[in-house]
Amino acid sequence: MKQQFPIAKQWPLLKWKSTTMAWSGKALCSFLTFVALWFNANAQRKPLVLKPAQFKHYVDYFNSMETPNIEQAIPNDSAWYWMQQNIPLFECPQQNMEEIFYYRWWTLRKHIKKTPQGFVMTEFLVQRSYADKYNLISSGLGHHIYESRWLHHKQYMDENLLVWYRGNNGKPLNKLRFYSSWNMDAIYNRFLVNGDRSFVLNLLPDLDADYQAWEKEKQRPDGLYWQYDVRDAMEETISGGRKEKNPRPSINGYMYGNANAMAALWQLKGDATKAADYLQKAKTVKAATQSKLWNSEHDFFEVR
Repeated sequence: MKQQFPIAKQWPLLKWKSTTMAWSGKALCSFLTFVALWFNANAQRKPLVLKPAQFKHYVDYFNSMETPNIEQAIPNDSAWYWMQQNIPLFECPQQNMEEIFYYRWWTLRKHIKKTPQGFVMTEFLVQRSYADKYNLISSGLGHHIYESRWLHHKQYMDENLLVWYRGNNGKPLNKLRFYSSWNMDAIYNRFLVNGDRSFVLNLLPDLDADYQAWEKEKQRPDGLYWQYDVRDAMEETISGGRKEKNPRPSINGYMYGNANAMAALWQLKGDATKAADYLQKAKTVKAATQSKLWNSEHDFFEVR
């Protein structure tokens, strides 16, 4: 009996019924693409409706909560200026939701650090013994990429990625794969926001090498990926251990997302063969995860 998995409804594709409608659809798509690109290039730098001054009081309050003991590239007294130059504005009738939106940006800004190799983003302000150079820890990298994709100035994350992937005499930092990651998926989704084709294609060989290293280091013969418990960046759990090489739903989900992202990036480059290869990798890990990690009795994916 074929296993059933909880999936989102599959909406049917709309089919144009005439040549006229088809051309109308193409024209509409072209127009919307133009509007999106124009907005991305222009409107983000200059808000059309919301005014930054409406939200300054949040930053004043956040700054008043502490006497900063560690400040990096952008100290508290420069936080509001930096936020005006970099973040999207958001207004919401639920005040605490609006407040937490600006608090997240205020906090992200704290972790931007200037190094001899460019800007980086740290997970902790205090130095950690298990960190790589510049106090970098890879468990937070995917989050940093996803969060910072909305920054108006690309320099911060561009340089952060170049340090991670080339900051060790042209090679990746030693602990790039110390923790499970969805970096490739995040990098592709950042591209969907900023449209910087040249940057992602320049980084593509580094990402390709990174994916192959994951396969060599963590993929089992049955197609599943394994990870130590804490190295999944989920601390200790009842299902794992610091020395147990368990196939976990989390890392397999990450690698599925990474493979699909790599397929899209190779397609962007025009290499259909490599794109097809990564699509097959995604299918392989998906099939293995569904057949081996799904617990029908509990209706959940579980560590095995």
